[in-house]
Amino acid sequence: MSRLIPSLLAVALLLLTSCNLLFPEPPPLACFDNQRPLALSRVENPAGLPYVPGQLLVRYQELSGLQPQARLSIAAAVQASFQLTLLQDGGGYGPDLVRVPPGQDVRALAALLSADPRVLYAEPNYFLYTLARPPTNDPYIMQQWNMLNFGLPQAWVHETGRASVTIAIIDTGVYTRHQDLAGRLLPGCDFGDRDNDPNPGNVTNTHGTHVAGIAAATGDNGVGVAGVAYRGVRILPVKVSRSDGRIETSDVAHAIRWAAGLPVSGVNTNPHPAQIINISLGHSGTNPVLDSAVADARRAGAIVVAAAGNSSLSNAIYAPANAPGALAVGSVNNDRRRSSFSNYHTTGRTVDLMAPGGVGPGPLPVSVLSTIPGNQYGHMSGTSMAAPFVAGVAALIWSREPDLTADQVIKRLEGTAYFGSRMNRAEYGAGIVCADAALGASTTCGR
Repeated sequence: MSRLIPSLLAVALLLLTSCNLLFPEPPPLACFDNQRPLALSRVENPAGLPYVPGQLLVRYQELSGLQPQARLSIAAAVQASFQLTLLQDGGGYGPDLVRVPPGQDVRALAALLSADPRVLYAEPNYFLYTLARPPTNDPYIMQQWNMLNFGLPQAWVHETGRASVTIAIIDTGVYTRHQDLAGRLLPGCDFGDRDNDPNPGNVTNTHGTHVAGIAAATGDNGVGVAGVAYRGVRILPVKVSRSDGRIETSDVAHAIRWAAGLPVSGVNTNPHPAQIINISLGHSGTNPVLDSAVADARRAGAIVVAAAGNSSLSNAIYAPANAPGALAVGSVNNDRRRSSFSNYHTTGRTVDLMAPGGVGPGPLPVSVLSTIPGNQYGHMSGTSMAAPFVAGVAALIWSREPDLTADQVIKRLEGTAYFGSRMNRAEYGAGIVCADAALGASTTCGR
């Protein structure tokens, strides 16, 4: 008997440890039987309608004792009468989703259907929206993922910008009559064509205006978009492209010095020196002329923010971003991953910081929305878009703490940047600029 008891215990233990084999757990319940997500067609809505174009939700009258087959017959009859195409069956407990005939007015057809005795109601398939309060009243703010997802709503609680700070935009020209830049622009200069008009040569040249809008388009004004430093901060437009589109080293070097308030031969001294100089252009290789101009601007107390380049290089960044004194900025997408086009260097001078620049051509959230000439707004992607984000955050820091030096502002940007476990220094530098953390707010950027 004493030998039997251990045997029974062994059997019991075997059963206890093996019960999951005898009675396997059912697989977790999935909301769809198919293994892949449903392929939903993209809704085109060029008119900006508050409902899905060409669709209605139709619920049929519920008659007592009506069998499911009879209900389906009523639904089919109504759909045939009004030439509706079934998109999704309501299952008897909800409305059917149907497509209306091409050219039909959705609301007018909904009224006709609602008057039919077989129909309980018919209404458009309205869009709903999340009810978080937008941080500004700019109509396009909810499309500005680069602002919303990188800490600006939290940063703006602390600072939106002050007129004591100036950002110079050294670029292809800024459209000075843009409604979202009105009142923010200082008298600029055109080093490309040697005149006083910093506007682009034609309205198809959108680059400089787009860059300026990211840095400092006026926000909370009920118009268009918001820039990073959307109130107070002034924009100094400095055009360096010539009428034929060329951009030459000599013109950019003069523009850097002039923007910083330094003397330039044959040009009147700039009466409004910029604390921050944004350069969203460059070329491959090093450039000692631009290195020298950047060094001069840094000695004058300015921060020079420059785009790292969009050539998908892993062994170089562009000049003047590679200048020893520049703050080199690369691009990340909305997922905080390095944009595939964004240059970096695995062994030499690489990026200092990363910021949102998008992933390629297209609408949100793959590209950045900003101002373009003609009081318009458009999407662009590139390290060109990432650099003015950093310039704008630097302007917010300086607006809130005007006694900081340029080195201290740079240290703040780098010290508060988000650096995740999947990131490396070669590709990401000190990390991704998070506006909220830089302004001392509780950060959501990078989480």
